[in-house]
Amino acid sequence: NPGLIPYLIYAYSDFYGKDNFDPKDYMQEKWVKTLREDVLRMCVDQMPSFYGSNPAAVYTPDFGEALYARKLHEKFGRIQKYFDENSTGYVKNDIPMNIMQGTVDPIITVASQKEFMKLSCQNGNKITYTEFPGVHHFQTRQVSLQESLDWMKQIREGQTVKDDCELVL
Repeated sequence: NPGLIPYLIYAYSDFYGKDNFDPKDYMQEKWVKTLREDVLRMCVDQMPSFYGSNPAAVYTPDFGEALYARKLHEKFGRIQKYFDENSTGYVKNDIPMNIMQGTVDPIITVASQKEFMKLSCQNGNKITYTEFPGVHHFQTRQVSLQESLDWMKQIREGQTVKDDCELVL
């Protein structure tokens, strides 16, 4: 979602330094000029309407093309390296994960969530996965609240939570 990527680009630039991660390599110049001010003044729900939904209007042509073709490693090896280093769930740990997914979520799609699950499960992680038919990204938290609380209660009481890795392996 091009409306949310500016947060990531700003955070990586701030953390790794502009010498290692310059926003102008990834975003159109008109956005780079005020990137810091924009991401620090807006809440996450304001970003998509500010940046819009057209990737070509936000990303540089080369970055947008590589991103959507899943070829960041070819033209943008440094950002791919940082993405890999910061990917949650890909390293094996003993902390169970709980994914609550709306089936009509255009921001984090079912397909991308299952791709994440597959990689994480292949690394030995345990994931409970629940889909909510017809639920959009912005309603998932409210719709899934009780199931999330029940899942946490199981853990708190020492019970084993459901592992849905067989859905993707």
